[in-house]
Amino acid sequence: MELDRQLGWLVLSWRHVTGDDVSELADRWQQGWVPAYAECAAAEEQAGLARGRLSSLIDLVRIAEADQAPAAQRSRWPAPDRSQLPELLELAVGGHATAAHWRDLGAMLRADPELAPKGQELDALLSHLANALPRGVKHAYRLMRCAALDLASLPEVRAPMVAAIRDCVGDPDGPSFLETIGLLEQIPTPESHRLLLDLLEQTPSRAQRQYAAELASEAIARGEFSEAERSRVLLRVLTSWRSDPLVAREDLGQLIDVLPLGLASALARDERVSGAVVSDPMAGMETDEAHRWSHALAQRALGTWPAGGEHLESSLAEVITQCLFVRNAERRWRAALTLSASPFQVGLADGLTGLLKRPGVPPGLRQRAAKALSHVVSAGSTLQMVPLLHDPDPAVAERVTMAYGHTTFSETADQVLRRRIPSTAEPLGRACVYALGMTGSPGIAVLVESQHAPRWQRHTARWWHETGSAIHA
Repeated sequence: MELDRQLGWLVLSWRHVTGDDVSELADRWQQGWVPAYAECAAAEEQAGLARGRLSSLIDLVRIAEADQAPAAQRSRWPAPDRSQLPELLELAVGGHATAAHWRDLGAMLRADPELAPKGQELDALLSHLANALPRGVKHAYRLMRCAALDLASLPEVRAPMVAAIRDCVGDPDGPSFLETIGLLEQIPTPESHRLLLDLLEQTPSRAQRQYAAELASEAIARGEFSEAERSRVLLRVLTSWRSDPLVAREDLGQLIDVLPLGLASALARDERVSGAVVSDPMAGMETDEAHRWSHALAQRALGTWPAGGEHLESSLAEVITQCLFVRNAERRWRAALTLSASPFQVGLADGLTGLLKRPGVPPGLRQRAAKALSHVVSAGSTLQMVPLLHDPDPAVAERVTMAYGHTTFSETADQVLRRRIPSTAEPLGRACVYALGMTGSPGIAVLVESQHAPRWQRHTARWWHETGSAIHA
């Protein structure tokens, strides 16, 4: 199901949950109906949802589509009256803006770029936004990402924004965020390309390097890199390959795939990697088996589904399939965003934690499920997740720990994490400090003042202590 179709399914689902007869609208959806922004906002209000719960998702889609969609489908978050600009700027520059404030400011500056601040005021605004975005949860994250993309569409803001992103991700002992790096995809400038290439060459974070490789490969495929930039990419690939071809293939695989055909073929013939193909962890799973898992999760999520909505049930299973089983990471991420805006989050969180505790589940599926959990967890999921915080699979433990960071403070989970923070700055250790920071744990202050904690823990904790915890609204 394409994302536009998922948006229609979301509106139908929320209207059905609130007691509407959606049979006529369901027929329109089957015939290709895609909701306009106003229809998403109306469903949001009718269901009593926080502003932006649905409308932020359609806004994100419209920004990605730019002018490719029909005019009726291009409506987006409305810009507030210009009289609100001084207050919004004061909140943003002072670091006190909520996610909705950021969205209003982005919409206003998108509509009238002449209102954009300049100089130190702009730098302060972008610095606060770059450091707020990775702390956003669910619709708060979507609202701030939309605001950032609106600002990135202004040519005079692009260079300062890249500088703010560089500052946010450039600290080797700071949090290894990916969210701000993703903004570079929408800034096709030499400054943006230089930062991507610097991340490929210099970042100690493997996750950041892999994400930079993904974005760089897409930029090359779009023809955005210059000859000099492509040469720098090639040198990085060859240097990494000489160091460790298996790691190079895992981290830079998408880049290798867009290299000149002869070189990519030569690397593929390297006997050190020819017998160790890096593949999709779900590649060995039959389609029927994937569908069985998806339908089982959908049935768990639909435990309180009102009668009469059977025509939408299969669509939930289809979105779950896209979230867990498709190879394309972008499609999985978009499906996860859809699920995060759906009425079925609580049931899905229960289903995913149950799957993670169930014996015999394929390791690749467990890892995908743990990653999806971040998008649907709530405070009610915390106690179910506690046993998984020390899962024997480090990748599962890392993702569940990060998912806990998207909930609220729990004394039980907090004590488990604080007793088990690894001393090395490996992904699981960083996930533990991330979760403490996101939930506002008192353990952050303890780490800052510690005389014995490793330097990376003290340094990262200081960032959280100075910047703040998760942004939920």
